[in-house]
Amino acid sequence: MTTGIWPFYWGESWAGPIDCGEDDPTPQTAADDAYWCASWTDYHNASLVATLAAIRQGNPQWFDRIAVQAAKRMLHSVRMQCAPQDPWFYCDQFPAGGGGYRYNNNSSHAYVEGLVAYYFLTGDPWVTDALLRGARSMRGYLCPARAGSSPGPMCSPTEAGGDPWLQVSDRAASQWYSVFHFLGETLDASYLEDWRGGLARWLSLWWAQGSFDGQTLGLLAPSGVGTGVSITLPGSYDSAQLWMASGYDFEQLARWSIAAPGQALGEPALLPESVMSAWARTLAHAANHPPGDGSAAGVWPNSLDFTWSVQRIGGVLSDVRPFWLPDPQPSPCVDACLYAPGKAFLSAALVRGAEFSGDPMLIALADDVVRFSIQAAINADLPLGKESGEYLVRLGAAVARLSAMTDERLFDDGFE
Repeated sequence: MTTGIWPFYWGESWAGPIDCGEDDPTPQTAADDAYWCASWTDYHNASLVATLAAIRQGNPQWFDRIAVQAAKRMLHSVRMQCAPQDPWFYCDQFPAGGGGYRYNNNSSHAYVEGLVAYYFLTGDPWVTDALLRGARSMRGYLCPARAGSSPGPMCSPTEAGGDPWLQVSDRAASQWYSVFHFLGETLDASYLEDWRGGLARWLSLWWAQGSFDGQTLGLLAPSGVGTGVSITLPGSYDSAQLWMASGYDFEQLARWSIAAPGQALGEPALLPESVMSAWARTLAHAANHPPGDGSAAGVWPNSLDFTWSVQRIGGVLSDVRPFWLPDPQPSPCVDACLYAPGKAFLSAALVRGAEFSGDPMLIALADDVVRFSIQAAINADLPLGKESGEYLVRLGAAVARLSAMTDERLFDDGFE
């Protein structure tokens, strides 16, 4: 029943054994706690760590014993399976992530990167077949004209949508962009337009890029906050979580950059490389803003407040600051600040932006963040799970990119 799953957090001194606490549906026995209280979903694609390790080290046992089991769990248990004529929107999607298969339903648990890697290494036809129905529903939700077996034109990049919960950025949207990209490359090329169109929409509706103290910064605001809402009018806004946007939204943008180099997205059209450079400068600004000291180990806010004027792209940015100001920094900072796993999770986005910018100071910060993250992961000494996934899923790509820019070859195969 529990093959291929792990708890949200375990191995920490404070976490203790798997325990349901007051929410235990069967308090008379602890024998089923792993079923009720572990994480069924492949949280932050943690199983991908085993796949990448197997490829790098030539040890297929890690893939077979860990990643394959997690992929089958996502495919056959976490995926909501329905009768052929069932009209439920969530059929063949992955909205839940907690114990007992169906706990914690919040639509952000479609962690499919490990499942996609499993497909490319095994050719299991269940994967494409299982993902198609949910992707068809999701493409129609994100852009109503794309619904049905004969999808219409992709929504305009500036179309905000009519659902207050609609997200064209952040974790849930980016996970489905991964599915669209996968299906577009393997089964139905029309999904590549949904992938491209989704990225163009967040760049057109939720991204501001402009001058700040003589340099170009860029900030992504969170979508899904109201019907027809965007940041296309001048004003003050809050950013998305820095680690989450880096590891999901900017991961998708990096994949577009690799698949379609030199092709701009959005209105006005932006080169992904310039966007990633601007984001990296923003991360550096967050690291340097007091009480941060500009180092990887210093205090980093989890999000920023900012104001844009003149124009959204190419205008003026001001008041880019930790979101808690003018109030004091929370103490303890908890989710207001970035933990070490969050810094590791944003490492690839930072390194790519530093590379595209060619800025020596950004490259130095990226190097510092990578080394800090590696050491923090070693010190944490955690079993595979949510937190080790945050540490390691994006860190390998960061090391690969960084090693190509520096004299010290952290490893020399260039694999990303």
